[in-house]
Amino acid sequence: EQSVKNIDQPVHVYRVAVETPEAAPAAAPGGAASLPLPDKPSIAVLPFQNMSGDTEQEYFADGVAEDIITGLSRIRWFFVIARNSSFTYKGTAVDVKQVGRELGVQYVLEGSVRKAGNRVRITAQLINATTGQHVWAERYDRELDDIFALQDEITETIIAAIEPELSAVERERARRKPPESLDAWDLYQRGLWHMYRFTKEDNLEAQRLFRRSIEIDPNFASTHAHLAYTLHIAAIMNFDEQGSESLGKALRAGREAVALDEKDAMGHAVLARVYAMRREHDLAIEEAEIAIDLNPSLAQAYFGLGFALTFSGRMDEAITQLEKATRLSPHDPNLWSFVVVRGWAHILMRQFEDAAFWSRKAVRMPNTQFWTQATLASALGHLGRLEEAQRAVADLYRVKPDFSLALVADILPFAENGHRELFLDGLRKAGLPEGARTGG
Repeated sequence: EQSVKNIDQPVHVYRVAVETPEAAPAAAPGGAASLPLPDKPSIAVLPFQNMSGDTEQEYFADGVAEDIITGLSRIRWFFVIARNSSFTYKGTAVDVKQVGRELGVQYVLEGSVRKAGNRVRITAQLINATTGQHVWAERYDRELDDIFALQDEITETIIAAIEPELSAVERERARRKPPESLDAWDLYQRGLWHMYRFTKEDNLEAQRLFRRSIEIDPNFASTHAHLAYTLHIAAIMNFDEQGSESLGKALRAGREAVALDEKDAMGHAVLARVYAMRREHDLAIEEAEIAIDLNPSLAQAYFGLGFALTFSGRMDEAITQLEKATRLSPHDPNLWSFVVVRGWAHILMRQFEDAAFWSRKAVRMPNTQFWTQATLASALGHLGRLEEAQRAVADLYRVKPDFSLALVADILPFAENGHRELFLDGLRKAGLPEGARTGG
């Protein structure tokens, strides 16, 4: 019984404990299992609160936090949780200790942004999540022209607070080249918001915004990198019927990003994904390894390496990299893709029970796409569990009515025909016809 405001009599309060261990890695904030602390200083940057009173400024607050994450990620001695996982706490009241347990980090940075006219006020506080103690808190009032210098200042302050023993040489990092125009950065942040929604309509809008940003500032490497990533998504999700054309555009944008800033890890990570989709697996692996060397906290780089290794036939190594990607971004809204690639790897190793286990997990995850149902159907087909396989096929057609075996052959970049046929054979056993689907 608890006494509550405006009610005379105490009321009963209940807690419901439901054990769902299989779903724990993909659970929403508040439901995930505790993760162990890494053996290096670790931090999560929560999305900054928008205090401007204007919902249209959400992207600006998100952009400030994201740039701080990028700056911290370039410190080789830090373990930095990926943006996609820390941003799952957006709009929720959080217990910093709980965040620390769920993400497996020692420090949490939170803050707020108030933008008015040409002025911005940013507050930030660094908290030791293991004890709940504040390490430092600061308020910054600046002109918008100083926003990029301010982000670097906050990043350097965090470094000094967490790792005071680092020498000046060790603290020196490869800095992101900021755009010349705030308008270009503004369009870039809006594009990111749409890109992370993973729908066809949002993908097209992200492409449009990134291209407008490039028109204003063609030297901003991050915009080129994320335009390449958006085009890659369009190809693998079959948003664009001319997938090879999208990949060609993605390759040009990725190469431009790296040419403008060879220290930009995201540019190399995106190139790895594009090269893998083009079946240039050796180049893909090389680019992913460069990205990891530049930014050891970039989950997308480990995922890109796992993706390339899977389709090149090095499945055991791939699973190790996919596990690293998941640890760096345990609440990633795109986590289903980390998991389904693991399912592909197990199919190629003929470990069909494991493939069914991981693909079924991927099916239950937020934002999941049609590849999860296809992978589950292939695994179940190989296992001879035809009733379950047929249900998976029905779910597949529900989310992707035009799915076909030809689509798999066209999109998934298997290096060996035997691997492609293994995946397709499971789908055939599950009941998918050779030609295009004709029935309802």
